[in-house]
Amino acid sequence: MVRGQPAEETLTGARAMLEDGLYERFGRPDAVLAQHAAPLPAGMVAHGTPGAPLTAASTALDVVVHGRGGHAGTPHLAVDPVVAAAAVITRLQTIVSRESAPADQLTLTVGTLRAGTAVNVVPDTAESGIGLRALTDASLDRALAAVERIVRAECAASACPRQPGITVVSRAPALWGDPAATRTVRAAHTGLYGSARVADWPPSLASEDFPL
Repeated sequence: MVRGQPAEETLTGARAMLEDGLYERFGRPDAVLAQHAAPLPAGMVAHGTPGAPLTAASTALDVVVHGRGGHAGTPHLAVDPVVAAAAVITRLQTIVSRESAPADQLTLTVGTLRAGTAVNVVPDTAESGIGLRALTDASLDRALAAVERIVRAECAASACPRQPGITVVSRAPALWGDPAATRTVRAAHTGLYGSARVADWPPSLASEDFPL
């Protein structure tokens, strides 16, 4: 049986299928197989390494820094959320460079930043979208806790009038392939295509919600 999963890039499709009663409606299979595009020559097939994660755990956060709006000519009467957000973004980089072991693969990306509508107005809020990826769920948990600590501390340092909003938009665990199933499928591919067309795939910081 083949069932197509939607919305894997937004980390929402697998959860939606499960909440819709996937296994109740179609039965629980002995194995679930996933395939994904990869930067390999045409005709190649790659398999993950048993005992190692195939894709990373990841999460997306929406962070809102609350300031106090005002006129650019009287900045001392305002609390500028753009300055606070800039301090947050700069400090967040230390989670990877100073709070994580060098061998612990982790990425942090501030992918969006939105604030203000005019150059002569201090806005009320600054909103950022933050993405985290790690090869283990424990590493992701530590990074998430550090993000929250830094956001709250920088807002306090900037005298923001309200606590920041920190919302987890999506989350997916690391993907660990089943060793027996991996060996079985790899053997089938090798028999069909030959060993020259079957490659190893190292752990990757790509992420999707198939592990759910």
